[in-house]
Amino acid sequence: MTIYLEVNKEKFRAHQKNVKSTFQNLVPVLKGNGYGFGLNNLVNEVKLLNIKTIAVGTVFEASQIKDLYPHEILVLEPYSQADELAKKVFDNLDNRFVRTVSSLASGFSFSSPFVVEGLTSTNRFGIKKNEILKIDLASKNLRGLALHLPINKSDEAKLEEIVDWLNHWQLFQKIKIFS
Repeated sequence: MTIYLEVNKEKFRAHQKNVKSTFQNLVPVLKGNGYGFGLNNLVNEVKLLNIKTIAVGTVFEASQIKDLYPHEILVLEPYSQADELAKKVFDNLDNRFVRTVSSLASGFSFSSPFVVEGLTSTNRFGIKKNEILKIDLASKNLRGLALHLPINKSDEAKLEEIVDWLNHWQLFQKIKIFS
């Protein structure tokens, strides 16, 4: 069975502009083939919005669009030196590419831009709250905190988890910066 989808380009772009005007610091996520739109087309749409940071799922997707998008690209796939193929691709990317660090044992040197992935109740991957102090949170390369939230919890439970992490994050930043 074939499914055909036609998108009204003007309405689509108007909606995107409205979303951008509503949310400051929006970071669009471009993954896989973009539900059939293709990464290249989605990059071009993001460029029309003048957005300075996008996210992709894997380092291979980042490599695919590196010449199309001149600004910061966050790679959501956690960095790991053990993944030799991904590491080889990462090693050939410049400092526009932000790595996700979800383990202190990942081999990441913290010498290039990164986000810290916090371990949530999803329990999939992430750095534990008590491990945060082992990271230089005053680093000029730190771009922020990422959380992979469970889909099977209520919005209230997700919000509680986010608030808890943000409270720890702020506390740890103060401890690390002022100690």
